[in-house]
Amino acid sequence: MVSDDQCRKFHVDAVRLRLVTTYVGPGTEWVPGEAVDREALARLIPCPAEANAAIVPVASAIHRAEAGHVLVLKGSRHENAAGGGAVHRSPPIEHRGALRVALVVTAAGQPSP
Repeated sequence: MVSDDQCRKFHVDAVRLRLVTTYVGPGTEWVPGEAVDREALARLIPCPAEANAAIVPVASAIHRAEAGHVLVLKGSRHENAAGGGAVHRSPPIEHRGALRVALVVTAAGQPSP
């Protein structure tokens, strides 16, 4: 169970692949690659709100998975990531007193040849 804003800033996981699904509550938020400012993503901006506004300048580009949806996110260590990867964050719930039940599975090992 999650009751806080686990990953407040938009980011790319340093993994090959990660599966994320939410069973209860709001799902993970993600952004299409063309809507991301990758330079802002690489900068260290301490304030989460400022960082998110810089990383995703057009808020309407943010998508949210529904409970029960399954996201398979390509991380920065994926063989085809080319310095990219899926930009995402946990939905902001802390201020709303909401709860989430989420499952996160990370792919182990190296990709098949």
